[in-house]
Amino acid sequence: ESKLKCQDLEEKLKMQSEKLKNAEAHYETENKRLFELVKSAKQDHQRKIEDLERKNKSDLNARELQIREIVAENQTSLQKVGDEMQAILAQQLADAKKNNQEEVKEMLAQKESELRAALASVNEIRVCNDKAKRT
Repeated sequence: ESKLKCQDLEEKLKMQSEKLKNAEAHYETENKRLFELVKSAKQDHQRKIEDLERKNKSDLNARELQIREIVAENQTSLQKVGDEMQAILAQQLADAKKNNQEEVKEMLAQKESELRAALASVNEIRVCNDKAKRT
């Protein structure tokens, strides 16, 4: 009877041992699967970060190019306005010398002062654009 009990216990022990081996194998398989999932998620996350960094850099470069184009356009416009102002001033001075009238001289002096003030403003804007261009 004790021998039968012993054999029965040995049989149960073998069954429990087999169940334990199966559970360990399942645990290892599941652990490997989870490890691979985590690894894949980290790689996906890193790819997304790199994609965002590339997009941000591209957007920044495009914006910088837009700013440079705007500054260049502003400088061209300012140069044209400055040239036109100087031409107007030169013409008005030539007309004043030609007519040699006191009233005309006073008017031209006033216009010259206004144009010089406007030209000074244009030059200030040009300096600001030059600073913006350098940054």
